[in-house]
Amino acid sequence: MNKLLAALLLMLCACRISALDTLTALYEIDTAQGTFLQIPLSHDVYRFSQQANLDNLVVIDAQQNLLPTRVMAINVPDALPLTQTIAHTVAFFPVPADATAETLRKMHSTQTSIQGDKTQIITSEKTLDNSTAEFFLLDISKLEQAITRLIVDWDTTAATQYVEVKLEASQNLHDWRSLTQATLVQVNEQGQSLKHNFINIKIAQHEYPYLRLKILRGADKLKITGITAEHTVESTPTAKKPIDSWRLTGESAKIQTSVYTPTAHSKTYAVRAWEYTRNEATPAARLSVDLGEKTYGDSIRVFSRASATQNWQLQYQGIWFQTQVGAHWQKSDRINLRNNGDKFWRLELSPTAQNIATPELVFSWESLFLHVIANDKPPFKLALSRDNSNRNREQVFNRIISTANPSWIQAHLIPLNNAPMEITDEPQPIHWQRWLFWAALLFAVVILLAFSLRLFKQLSQQNTQQ
Repeated sequence: MNKLLAALLLMLCACRISALDTLTALYEIDTAQGTFLQIPLSHDVYRFSQQANLDNLVVIDAQQNLLPTRVMAINVPDALPLTQTIAHTVAFFPVPADATAETLRKMHSTQTSIQGDKTQIITSEKTLDNSTAEFFLLDISKLEQAITRLIVDWDTTAATQYVEVKLEASQNLHDWRSLTQATLVQVNEQGQSLKHNFINIKIAQHEYPYLRLKILRGADKLKITGITAEHTVESTPTAKKPIDSWRLTGESAKIQTSVYTPTAHSKTYAVRAWEYTRNEATPAARLSVDLGEKTYGDSIRVFSRASATQNWQLQYQGIWFQTQVGAHWQKSDRINLRNNGDKFWRLELSPTAQNIATPELVFSWESLFLHVIANDKPPFKLALSRDNSNRNREQVFNRIISTANPSWIQAHLIPLNNAPMEITDEPQPIHWQRWLFWAALLFAVVILLAFSLRLFKQLSQQNTQQ
């Protein structure tokens, strides 16, 4: 019986070693207080997981229990519309009833007077009688904006609290087109006030050089003090997700002829080429090329492949430029990669790019969030799982939060010293714990087999004696 107990204990220890060996702790989650944790993930996690959906990453508590988790894209709320108003003062002239078109043209003319070596420019803006104006002439010929509203300010009297106006437009001060009619009000009585001094209108930029504000009611002793043209622009800013970027430095390629062969009979030609090796499998969405402070404007090709034994796959070819404009550098737009996690990369430039040192590849992608439903057994760790026992954890996660109203608390990852630094294509050496597990399991099986044979013999002898 003692041997059987020892064998069972040995098997349990071996199974415990095997379970622990399937998990490799990578990061510790900081001591954020709360049940629902939200952890931003950078491209660094793809040094350990080669799966684009990070399905082999799990979160464990202090007792090695798996916690419900979910990896999701960062949700950026829709930005509120922005309203921008541009206002400019408009030159206006009160015009009496007997004013002619010729008189109006002379009101904003200029004269040049030359006396000896002195030149004097005189602008004529004659202000007519402002007490009984039939209309007001507005000069918007130099206004570099559209108009969505006219603001009219005037000195309020008992006779000018309520003013009715008509707005017209002209190209030549002779032919007028009616635009709109409006009622303007400025009333102050017993501490109460009512002000409606604007006219809503849509006039495109440079559509008309002149406007005419005719007074239909309240013209007697109306004194306008200012007219302002406003242009209101509403825009909805584009919500941008946080972008995570990282750089990769390569080395000069051994083969300085192009690997691009679109046909079997394609000729090889000289290029300047560099090759790069990534230590992560992040599904990069965009790529930029940093040539330093060097001017370049010629052809470029970018290749990638998942392993060193595969053929190079063309990811981009075209013209790439980088030049200094003033104090700033301008370069081509980033290259779209469509979530490419290939490990090996190659860059080919024109053979004339002799003054360029080793360029850097700048990868970028939209970061992810890791949601964790924690318990009361910290510390929590993000680990790499080598089995498929965690495939249904997202379903468990969704089932739990379907009945809760989670308030997510930000947490962060702290790298552990025993975390592997990079992924590699080389076969990993078998860990000593694996050897111990298989040895213990084999030993336990032998003991159980021997004990079973011995027990079978004893039962046979007892049956013979009877």
